[in-house]
Amino acid sequence: MKKMFWLMIAVAFCVTLSGTAKVYAEESGTTVTTTTTTTSLKEEVASDKTKIKEQKEETKKDTQEAKSEEKELRAQLKEAKVAGDTAKAKELRAKLKALHQENVKQMQQDKKELHGAKKELRQDKKELHKAKKEALQDKKDVETEKK
Repeated sequence: MKKMFWLMIAVAFCVTLSGTAKVYAEESGTTVTTTTTTTSLKEEVASDKTKIKEQKEETKKDTQEAKSEEKELRAQLKEAKVAGDTAKAKELRAKLKALHQENVKQMQQDKKELHGAKKELRQDKKELHKAKKEALQDKKDVETEKK
């Protein structure tokens, strides 16, 4: 009787163990896939962040250069007015106006590019959030299948 009891326990244990091994194998496969997807999305988000940071720095540098050029032209314009050279003042005024319009166009273009990069970052963050949510749901589904 004791032998029969222990034999039944051993058989039940083996059946239970083989059933859970299959569930663990399925779980680990989905975890690896979702982890890989999540990791690649994290890398995309990090890449987008560095891209935005570089664009901001470049825009800031370009803006500083443009301001210094305009400031220099204004100083030359002031000198020309003080010296009474109206022809040179007129020429410098036209040059300043053209430079300013060019700088404004460049600034608007930089803002559009930055906006596009930020939009891409938001999209990647949404995809990352969705992937994490799906991975969590998959994990919950596997846990409920175990029970």
